[in-house]
Amino acid sequence: MSKPRPIMFHSIRRLYLPPFAKTFSCLLLLASFACSTSLRAQTLDDDYIHIFYTIQEGDTLSGIGQPAQAQSKYEKAQKALEQFRLTHPEWHSKIIAYRLSYVSNKLNSASQEGGGGGAASGGAAATATSPGSKVKLLELGGEPRKALRLHPKEGDKQTLEFTMKTSMETKGAEMQMPSTKMPAMKLTTELTVTKVAPNGDISYERTLTDAGVVEEADILPQVVEAMQSSLASLKGLVGTGVISSRAIVKSADVKIPDSASPEMRQAAEQSKQTIGGLLIPFPEEPVGVGAKWEFSRPIAAQGLKIDQTGTYELVSVEEDRLNVKAALTQTAGKQPMQNPMMPSAKLDLLNLKGQGTGNFTADMAQLMPADASAEIHSELSMEMNMGAQKMPLTTTTDVNLHLEAK
Repeated sequence: MSKPRPIMFHSIRRLYLPPFAKTFSCLLLLASFACSTSLRAQTLDDDYIHIFYTIQEGDTLSGIGQPAQAQSKYEKAQKALEQFRLTHPEWHSKIIAYRLSYVSNKLNSASQEGGGGGAASGGAAATATSPGSKVKLLELGGEPRKALRLHPKEGDKQTLEFTMKTSMETKGAEMQMPSTKMPAMKLTTELTVTKVAPNGDISYERTLTDAGVVEEADILPQVVEAMQSSLASLKGLVGTGVISSRAIVKSADVKIPDSASPEMRQAAEQSKQTIGGLLIPFPEEPVGVGAKWEFSRPIAAQGLKIDQTGTYELVSVEEDRLNVKAALTQTAGKQPMQNPMMPSAKLDLLNLKGQGTGNFTADMAQLMPADASAEIHSELSMEMNMGAQKMPLTTTTDVNLHLEAK
């Protein structure tokens, strides 16, 4: 039996940085694509990758309860697939036929859920949380107690600096990729509160003003250069959205720079549903020091359906200043995985487990925390099926993240 080519590992590593990490920062997705641009499988047409990412965007929007916006993405993908089939009739005709059937089914579903309308016009029609999401109070905490609510003012600004370090290791039955240490990534975002509604909903705009990496002696210069180049294409990325006074995302959108690569476009699109990972969702009830609550929700990430639960503990509160400890878990059972890098190979998720801890310092007069740090560990077990050959794969990822408001 012939041994599988190493490019399989590159494809898996590039596409499946475990989504657990994304809940703490949308930037983890940006890093996962940026750090490995040079590992792209050479035999796959870029046009198909771009179409596939559009389908994933539709899946993400559908998963967070925005069927009308999902329908718009599916319609775009359907037109692109039909054109692709005309111009590339020799390229994996069965794969294209499958994707067309998949998109057609999704369009029928999105049309029924969204009432046949076009793309959503903003946060007015969005729900406070994704379907199935809920905040559950576990302990009230001591006296005195108060309702925790964000209350920034229109025009308030924050400069947010993110620093992240990541390492990843992939193992298979017959080979093992060496542990990959990525250069520390630094991103700077300018955030502005554009409106505060009478019900407390907060509209914002955020712009990525700087993106770079920190060179380290034990990391190959070409890795640093590739990551730096990909991150640079995201400068100017603009995101908008609405967050409730309880720090729950109600809507989110992003404007992607024309210069962004297809991989970065997908990463930026995914960031729309992950900005909430930087917030502390508050319970409805008044709470005091020692209070504990739980925020659970199903999420859709890169074609996977994942159950996520965050547990929060109020360590201290002084007027508007809060200190909160967080613990997060993610689980997912056996299910098919999307694999655009090797469409001829069937890929199944066998098991996903993620866990992490974090510490937040927040000022309720500001939209985003003043300081946050997290350590994250996740394991993703998969099986690739190429005809008679089955290859088990396990990817382990460790992430250290720090956010600071300047």
